[in-house]
Amino acid sequence: PLAGAPSVRKLRLYREGRFEFALGAWAASVGRPVPWPTAWPTAAASKTASLVGVLALGVLALLFEPTTPFPGLDAFVVCAIGAALIVTGRDGSILSQRWLAAAGRRSYAIYLWHWPVIAWVRYVQYRPSPLETGLLLTGVALAAEATHRWVERPGTALTWRPLTAFALACVLPFAGTALGYRYVRSHDGFPGRLGPVARHAETNLARFDERQAIRCHRRDADADDCAFGDLDGPASGLLVGDSHARDFRAFLQGLAAEAHLRVVGLTNSECLVLEGAANTSGGADRAACAAAVRRDFAWIRSRHYAYVFLGQRWIGYPPEALAGLDGALATIVASGAKPVLLLSVAEDGTSPKNCFDRPLKLHRSSTDDCAIDRDNDFAREPKRRVDALTDRMRQKYPTLIVVDLQAVQCRGRHCDTVIDATPIYTDTHHLDAFGATMLAGRYRRELGNPLLGR
Repeated sequence: PLAGAPSVRKLRLYREGRFEFALGAWAASVGRPVPWPTAWPTAAASKTASLVGVLALGVLALLFEPTTPFPGLDAFVVCAIGAALIVTGRDGSILSQRWLAAAGRRSYAIYLWHWPVIAWVRYVQYRPSPLETGLLLTGVALAAEATHRWVERPGTALTWRPLTAFALACVLPFAGTALGYRYVRSHDGFPGRLGPVARHAETNLARFDERQAIRCHRRDADADDCAFGDLDGPASGLLVGDSHARDFRAFLQGLAAEAHLRVVGLTNSECLVLEGAANTSGGADRAACAAAVRRDFAWIRSRHYAYVFLGQRWIGYPPEALAGLDGALATIVASGAKPVLLLSVAEDGTSPKNCFDRPLKLHRSSTDDCAIDRDNDFAREPKRRVDALTDRMRQKYPTLIVVDLQAVQCRGRHCDTVIDATPIYTDTHHLDAFGATMLAGRYRRELGNPLLGR
């Protein structure tokens, strides 16, 4: 009900980061120094305010962590302090110090040059030591100094006509970048550049078309366009849940086709599809999640499905929300459908995909051990709660089918993250279509098809 309230809309502005330009425009429109109606701020007050603002920014720089959300309210605080420093500044304040002014003139060049460094470090998943970090920052500062002296300052003396400046400084770089991007995209990013192992993995991954799964991963998708399995099958099923349910689409494809089952898959990111507990994780839209839950359970009651598949990253939701599973299963059973609980793959908080890619990007012949220890410490208590909840639901609902991918993914404590020299994860806890299909084959061979009662 509050989705359209002004306070909520303002909060979205903070989260989306639109305030950054707004604060800058406000500071520019007010001017510097502020035309105060009285003699305040005095020179002493201005110096004190500037010093406090600079120290506050320094403290925030030390307190913020990689997990601090940006953009968000934390970024708003930084921008607000910066704007206050500008509009209250006066001659003689700390901002007029030569060393700080010199840093300010080079700040945009530093900002631009630090991005390639960050991109490279993230690309190769490398964690530099403190000494290496210092050397990288020194390189950024030297590059910024060079471009400030030999590009920015000479550029201010250019007397190009407006059309010439627009063509050379805007149209030409944009066109070159767009053409280069299109060329690389047309060749799928040249996977062969990383060697035969990467080329083999790319070939395996390219066998699967995930466009339907992506198209149907939203609340307003067309149900008739989101069916898979045996499209002419006599029985029907419904797949609901968050992005993990979307990943299960490829897993269920072969099983549903073998059972002559037509399944409609409609999923929503970070949305716990349990009636009476429309909870979300992360930054998901609560209103959209609640609407998806109402739609899904209205269909369950009225469309008489043979199976209803529930797929979630169960450990990602609070216990009080997961308590709604009992009522959801009761509704499914009362409708005449068999409920199928889809449990998630193994995870330990790290990205197996990055682990697989790292040696390829560094052109190393050896590969890292990317397997996951099934008994790892990541989210140990939430995992225990989900296991206990699953056991209780098994005992209460005899028709409940539980599909545990880890039963075929793991051998003892060792859980595969690579099959046929190809990663089966896209990040820390999502399966790719190749991995889901390979695990489905294992499941059918080793445990049978649960949709056929075996």
